[in-house]
Amino acid sequence: MFLSIYENSSGQEFLRRISPSEKLHLRAMVRKWAEGMFDGYRVNLTFSEDGAHIPNGCGEYQAEIRHTKASGGVCWTSAPFYLDVSEG
Repeated sequence: MFLSIYENSSGQEFLRRISPSEKLHLRAMVRKWAEGMFDGYRVNLTFSEDGAHIPNGCGEYQAEIRHTKASGGVCWTSAPFYLDVSEG
């Protein structure tokens, strides 16, 4: 399994293999990624909720847990989200 975090505006993708012992909790993995990327800054994540108004591909980022490295592979779960980073 792989975690993919795709920045829709630039096309840049962060991709890493998920350890077999890790829990498949997408939002927790995204939070850990964001806190690592923006170490020392306050990170606020806004995820699409069920029935919300952020269609896939329309958020600032798209996160997926999928079976293969290749995009378009079988996706376990996905969520669009916005990221707000501030000092503090």
